[in-house]
Amino acid sequence: MKKGLSIAIALAMLVSCFTFVLPASAEVDSEGYTLIYDAADLLAIDDSAESLAGKYRLANNIDLKDSGYNVLKCIIQGTFTGTLDGAGYAIENMNYSSSDCGNWGKLALIEITKGATVSNISVYGSISNPYKGRGNNYFGGIAGVVQANSTFTNCHSYVDIKSSNYVNRCWVGGVASYVSEAGVTFTDCTYNGTIDFVATATNASLYVGGMTGYVVNGTTFSGCVSNGTIKGTTGT
Repeated sequence: MKKGLSIAIALAMLVSCFTFVLPASAEVDSEGYTLIYDAADLLAIDDSAESLAGKYRLANNIDLKDSGYNVLKCIIQGTFTGTLDGAGYAIENMNYSSSDCGNWGKLALIEITKGATVSNISVYGSISNPYKGRGNNYFGGIAGVVQANSTFTNCHSYVDIKSSNYVNRCWVGGVASYVSEAGVTFTDCTYNGTIDFVATATNASLYVGGMTGYVVNGTTFSGCVSNGTIKGTTGT
């Protein structure tokens, strides 16, 4: 009896040495969506392949200012295969300035989507003068590279994308940078910012668009409008 009591006391003391904290994102609504309350919740979406396949819904506007996000990477890194419902809320202050995202790098809210559903969301911010020494980059307001069967509905980008001295090849889109595979749908989406992108090399390749910088056949747009100012210049 004394031995059993000693073991119980020892276990109690061991447990008391640790603090167990449930993440804020652990709250799930009645439809099975994990609720996103702040920047930390949003940044946790790319913690694993499992979390990248989850269902998420914003519970309020999310301000990224002073949140400590990596300014060389997308907010949601990796391939997102899940569902993100903005519920009419906005992500604010997604700002990148003079960021060296590396060759084939991307700057956007979501790095890559594949079979993902993104809806009812607005994104505010800017991408300014991404590092000019690299090429083959993707800059978009909401998504970088969009792969097969991704769906964007009621998505609104207010992200300004500007560079005065970019070199080499890049794709710039107000909502999505590059649609690489068929079966992608954009419905009732808008771009409301300014794209003013100058690629200075004489052999630079620049692909610019209000909704997307590039699409493949089999991409569908319905009720989408670009209200922004779009300008792309090469070889100056």
